[in-house]
Amino acid sequence: MENSSADIISKRKDRNNYCLTHNCTKACTQLEKYLIKIESNKLEVAKLITEKVSKKYGIKKSDLNIFITKPKAKLIIGMIEPLLPNFSRHQDFQLQRHSFKNIEIVTFDEIFNSLDEINKELKRKITRRRSALA
Repeated sequence: MENSSADIISKRKDRNNYCLTHNCTKACTQLEKYLIKIESNKLEVAKLITEKVSKKYGIKKSDLNIFITKPKAKLIIGMIEPLLPNFSRHQDFQLQRHSFKNIEIVTFDEIFNSLDEINKELKRKITRRRSALA
């Protein structure tokens, strides 16, 4: 996770394209390396996850069957709102964010918007239930 003010795509074109910023590219490279390490040590990682889940939630280790297959990662970085006024810049970001096989790039404002929608839906459901009970 980077910060919400981090630039995610260049402000100037290079060969008629906007590119992911150096910071964003570095974070993606770091995540890819983590995923490779997880994949190559999946038995040890599964054992570690089993121990942590067992300890935190009081579940017997024997009741947990954790398998790691094709791990994925999310990079939470920057804001998409500043990209919207420039169609070409926004389009290039959309193209590049979907180019990673194992990494999903998500922006802070997308998460906030999703949480806001979930909050609104929960409020609607509560209002409907209260109306039905009245």
